[in-house]
Amino acid sequence: MTRSKSILKALINQDFLALSTYVHPDKGAIFSPYTYITKDVHSFSPPQVKALLNDSTIYTWGYYAGSGEEISLRAKPFLDEFFHEKILLSKQAIYNNPTQRGNKVNNIKNAFTNSIIVEYHFTGAEENNNMDWRSVILVFEQWKKDEWKIVAIINDQWTI
Repeated sequence: MTRSKSILKALINQDFLALSTYVHPDKGAIFSPYTYITKDVHSFSPPQVKALLNDSTIYTWGYYAGSGEEISLRAKPFLDEFFHEKILLSKQAIYNNPTQRGNKVNNIKNAFTNSIIVEYHFTGAEENNNMDWRSVILVFEQWKKDEWKIVAIINDQWTI
């Protein structure tokens, strides 16, 4: 869990130099706005992750839940929208148990069959009827015998 907490801290602080050291050297890492993982998602190598905040390329990250509009953004606005400070409030860590919470299909276990999954879940505020719940899910795959590297960082949240 220490590794996943370090990754979460790097993500929250937008320290992509630190984050890049955890990325799988061969497979890279994806950043997904939702738990349904498609085949056409872009994977970022460790050097690309290191430079992500300064990358001016507009990527298609998926489609907005509800509207179906394409999520086409540079990395910084995408990360600000889907991976922001609310995950700091996460008190609950769930290990290797992907949970279906919203109406989006969660196919993480099928997309990453030989993985370790760590989810940080914020249950939401009672005054919002817990509809502001949010999770960040870290997916690890083995790189070397005793070393696991990040292959996916996934947002999950209440959607319409």
